[in-house]
Order: sequence, then C-alpha cells, then structure tokens
Amino acid sequence: PEAAALSAADADEVPVGAPVCVFCARGAHPVCGRLIPVSPGCWAHVNCLAWSSEVVETVAGDLTKVHSMLQRTRKIGCAHCGQPGASIGCNVHRCKRSFHLPCLGPAGALVLADRRVYCEEHRSVKAAARGSALHELPLADRRMRVQPSKRSSPEDWPHGHWLRVGALTVLHRGERPQKPGDPPAGYVARRRHWSTLREEESCWYELRISGAEDGALAFSVLSEHEPERPIECTSALEAVRELYARLRAVSTKPARTRVHYPYSAASFFGWSLEPVQRALHGDERGAAGGAAEEPEEVRNPSGCARAEPVKWRGGGGAGPT
Repeated sequence: PEAAALSAADADEVPVGAPVCVFCARGAHPVCGRLIPVSPGCWAHVNCLAWSSEVVETVAGDLTKVHSMLQRTRKIGCAHCGQPGASIGCNVHRCKRSFHLPCLGPAGALVLADRRVYCEEHRSVKAAARGSALHELPLADRRMRVQPSKRSSPEDWPHGHWLRVGALTVLHRGERPQKPGDPPAGYVARRRHWSTLREEESCWYELRISGAEDGALAFSVLSEHEPERPIECTSALEAVRELYARLRAVSTKPARTRVHYPYSAASFFGWSLEPVQRALHGDERGAAGGAAEEPEEVRNPSGCARAEPVKWRGGGGAGPT
C-alpha cells in the first residue's frame, strides 16, 4: 500500500486532552509524523502539512500558506472517511476529491515521489505514469515551523499556551518591551542543553527574566541537575558565560575540543528568535536588536546543543561573545 491506515482502535487510544492534528484529527501516528504547533492550541502533523496541496516549504524550513489552507480545508470532506480537514487533493484538475494523509492508502490513491497524488479513479492517467510510486511515505524529520499568519498579534498568544523552537520551549513570553529585540520582563523558557554536572548528558534549564520596579532586569538559569546552584546575573551575557564556565569545569576533554556556544546570549535565552519576537510585537520589524540575531539563527536554526558545530580552540576556550 502507498500509505498505512489508521484503525479505529488507534484513534480511541488518543488520551483525553492530548493534542491532535487539525487536519486528520489523529494524535501520534507513524505515517503522519510528529505534531508541531500551528497557532495557540492548534496542532498539525509535519507530514500532513508537508503533503498538503497549497503548503510551500522554504529553504529555512518555514511552511507558508498554512493558515489560508486551513480555513479552506475546514469545509472539505475526505473522499475516503468523509471527515473535514482533507488537505491533499487529486492532481487531476477537474477532480474534486481530497484526502487526509493516512486515508490515501485505504482509498487506493497513487502517491508519487514528486509529491503528486492521484485518486483511485485517475491513477491510470498518462501523467500518473510519468513518475515513481511511493510505497512508504518518508517522515519529515527535518526542522519545520509554520510561518505565523500576517494577521497575528501579541494578543493571539494568551498566557497558558507555549511556543517551541528547536530545543527551546517558551512558557511565558513576558511583557512587551518598548523596542523589538530588547529582553522582555516576565519571560520564562526551558532549554535542553548540556549538563553542568554529568558530562555527555543533557538536561533541562529554566531561563527567567525578572523585572524590578526601577526597570532593572535579572537573568537566571536553573539547571535540572543542580537546582541548588542557580545562576543569577544582571545581564544575559554574564549568565551564559557563567553557565559555560561550569560546563568547561566538568569537561574532561582537551581544551581544544570543548564545545563553545557560538551565538549570542539573547539566542540562548530565546527572546530574540523570530517566533518569540512575532508573539511580542506582531509584524513590527526594523529594530537593531532583532536584526542582529538573524544571521545567528541561520547558522543554527534548531537551537539544539546536538546541532552545534564544535569550535577547535588552542586555549581553554572562551565564553560566548
């Protein structure tokens, strides 16, 4: 079969309150892949998005035209199961059949390697013969992110919802600063990064930005492995430098092979990342603080320690600059 089917028993196993795909209405699924956020409280499988007829993926992994396609597919029923959310249409122009991704196989549809799809009635057309059939859908395991709607604003992201970018999970966006790119007071995030206690292991870090009445900000880093040793500084740079001093202290590797964090402290905390800036400022652009972060995001879009390049240094390895 071109795609695996999801049985009714599998659908019943989705825990109450667990996120489900806004298109196929399934939870975790081997064919559809992982769930990523589309908007606050709205999720979609990466493969359901990648195979949708109108969605375009950029080189950076941003998925565009998702929100307009979502509005349209809410009224389109699947030709196999009849449920709404069918986002994959037959490539024959006059054909009106659309499907959910996990319904392609049971419906007898033909799936080609160049992402063309033909329903069972049109799988024998000449255009369908000019392509290689896929008997197993490849999982989209690369970094992918839904490009926010142009109509999005800070109010669209209420407290209680969270945003994930690579290894960073933003729990609270904090208060909107006067200038885009500045650190927001009340910001809370969690990042998966190397442990300061156990070499070669990773752990969660809680990252906080607290504001005082006089406007001063305090930056704290709390390790899951060392909750009794929080890092508390008056700047994000000092906090990240202290973190990497502890990482170097626990490392038994030669100095020249130690991992060095090559990005800014704002990128480590995460407030300068574009999804967070959009949540804080909507479509506002042009601040020097935000623009300075863009080249660094391209160098490591995932923000994950495992994806960082190793810096070979002759000395003891300097902290972030």
